[in-house]
Amino acid sequence: RLFMLFAAPPEKDLDWSDQGIEGTYRFLSRLWRLVQEIRELPSSPADTIPPSMQDFQRKLHQTIRKVTEDVDKRFRFNTAIAAMMELVNELYKLKETAKAPDEVQVMRRAVEHLLVMLSPFVPHIADELWSSLDGTGMLLDHAWPEFDPAWAEKVEVTIAVQVGGKVRATLTVAIDSPQEEVQAAALAEPNVIKHIEGKPIKKVIYVPNKILNLIV
Repeated sequence: RLFMLFAAPPEKDLDWSDQGIEGTYRFLSRLWRLVQEIRELPSSPADTIPPSMQDFQRKLHQTIRKVTEDVDKRFRFNTAIAAMMELVNELYKLKETAKAPDEVQVMRRAVEHLLVMLSPFVPHIADELWSSLDGTGMLLDHAWPEFDPAWAEKVEVTIAVQVGGKVRATLTVAIDSPQEEVQAAALAEPNVIKHIEGKPIKKVIYVPNKILNLIV
């Protein structure tokens, strides 16, 4: 079921793939292990999000927004599933460093939201994992998580740096960064320096939050 929803959008034909089945099985196995590991960690609620967890909190709310919009508005189940897979990857990275009880609580809450969002796709596994976290009732009757627009707002973007029309580097910068800052960061990139090779820059084309093209 998860493979079929992930492999193609509803309006397109599905090509069966044994490798695709194996991939979704591995994802669900990783999710199962993640829930079992997090449920064993001591947690305690906190009034505020710990500073160490704020980047992840932002990622969580961005994921909730994407999944909600992909399911309700776009019917893009495959990209919604991909976003949840990415969140699981982030949780795996985080559990290696987040050990304080208030940090664990943020992860646990994220897992609860994740299970609710996964329940339309894999209802039986999601309900079983929900029960293992001492969740009450069935996920079918549970309210869909809501994203906080303030947390879901992007604060950084990735900009492609082109030299002569070919991408030579990428930069992660604050959203809406001015051209001067982006250009200065680009000119410090080793691969950009290599392809400019001391040549004068004849023209700079900057598309905010997307591309910086250096024409030499």
